[in-house]
Amino acid sequence: MSKFYHNALILLTLLFCLPNVYGQGVQRPVYLDNTDAPYGFYEYLPVGYDTDQSKKFPLILFLHGAGEKGNGNSQLKTVIMHGPSKLIGKGRPFNAIVVSPQSPTWWNNNTLDTYLKWLEANYRIDSYRIYVTGLSMGGGGTWNLAKAYPERFAAIVPICGAASVSSPEKLINLPIWAFHNRGDGTVAVNNTLG
Repeated sequence: MSKFYHNALILLTLLFCLPNVYGQGVQRPVYLDNTDAPYGFYEYLPVGYDTDQSKKFPLILFLHGAGEKGNGNSQLKTVIMHGPSKLIGKGRPFNAIVVSPQSPTWWNNNTLDTYLKWLEANYRIDSYRIYVTGLSMGGGGTWNLAKAYPERFAAIVPICGAASVSSPEKLINLPIWAFHNRGDGTVAVNNTLG
């Protein structure tokens, strides 16, 4: 990952990360074979999640790139190579639930919608504070998911999105913080510039 994209992810982290004197939350794999969710995924539960059963938390959904596609079981660990899960692995706490699902194919809006409904049924998520970010294929998935369900998200942060920002009028009321290096040799910057 280039330094530019790494810095973009750090900026995203600063939006949700505050120093926590109580310690770090818990990140763990949730394998596809062990759940009825449509994806295997890594979950991170912030400090206090288990102690305050009435509190709802923001959700950060991170969509991986094409290089991290996999079966949601034996290949699941690749989803923590980048993004918030990587930062969590290095000790960075978040004051949000963070999930990093693994898809075997390009991100599918219907499957992501099913996954989000599953998450909302199984976690204490503040439905007004759902944020989506992704890298490359996941950045494209972020754009596409937001265009399909713009009213569902508090904000999106697509990074070098491998999908066109067509129909931007659907996103007019959605806060967006998009990153894309003009020198990106893999994903054309025009995808983000429109």
